[in-house]
Amino acid sequence: MRCPTCKSEDLRVLETRDLDEAIRRRRECAVCGRRFTTFERIDVLRLYVLKRDGRREPYDLVVAATGYHLRVPFVPSDVVPVIDEIPQLIAGVLPERYKNFYFTSFGQPRYGAGPLITAGAKALVAMIRAQPQMEHPIGAVLRRLGEGPPLTALADPFQMMRRSARAVKMMPRIVAREAAIMRANSSVTATMQLFRPW
Repeated sequence: MRCPTCKSEDLRVLETRDLDEAIRRRRECAVCGRRFTTFERIDVLRLYVLKRDGRREPYDLVVAATGYHLRVPFVPSDVVPVIDEIPQLIAGVLPERYKNFYFTSFGQPRYGAGPLITAGAKALVAMIRAQPQMEHPIGAVLRRLGEGPPLTALADPFQMMRRSARAVKMMPRIVAREAAIMRANSSVTATMQLFRPW
């Protein structure tokens, strides 16, 4: 890492913030004093397996771990579309168009799922309790708030724990502001409705 002004490598980190999709660092150059911000993001690489007959297939974590191809044959593709081997579930759990329909265990947390079970169960209970009070599916409301399906089957367990805890806290507010969120014409406006003072 170099200073964008003087190209010096003598930098110090002033502040670090862990965002959902990146790590934000505020840095200062020791030579010229310039301050700047950097973002560290995970670069998702598409891995391929070269077969003996010369074919290339996308790397599949489930096949590598178990030897079996895992698909969602019991769910029609109009309920849960699958793109690039990843079920298109909002937050990895909810179909966008259906109420009271929840999926778990599609993502593969790095380092194992042990600590996630309690946090995920609490978030799931909060969603199950909230859905009867809502007119729209929770997945549709979360989509309006900018939430989408995961980009990869691998998941950061620490991020998953934070998101589960946030879901438990935010569910009552989402229920109370559902109508305003769904009327909003963009995800930014919907998020503003969610955080508007009571």
